[in-house]
Amino acid sequence: IKAIRDVGKRVVLAAPPPTPGFDAGRCNERLTTGRWSFGGSSDCQFELASALARSRKLHDFLNQVSRENEVGVIALEDVICNAAENRCATRWDHTLLYRDVGHLSYEGSVAIAERMRLSRLVENLAR
Repeated sequence: IKAIRDVGKRVVLAAPPPTPGFDAGRCNERLTTGRWSFGGSSDCQFELASALARSRKLHDFLNQVSRENEVGVIALEDVICNAAENRCATRWDHTLLYRDVGHLSYEGSVAIAERMRLSRLVENLAR
């Protein structure tokens, strides 16, 4: 971070998307075609608490780096998940957010970036 800042650039960190723990792309494919799905919930959503538990060490590390270097962190769960309901979406209407166990689809990435106003967020968090 110091080396990047030394050349006059600002820094912001991005956490990976919360992982469902199952193949959300396949789950949604099966759901939309009316087939049986195994390994995910019947609506292909997943629990926020479980996703955070799976990535606890990574988030602890990002938070430590953020504090020590005064740098912002973009957390995708803020837009993908509803903390009050402890639920995370894998699709919004007809837009599939995930293509597999932990990777976002192209369309999902665009939809998430638009919904969270990513360019404005990066501008505000970069230090």
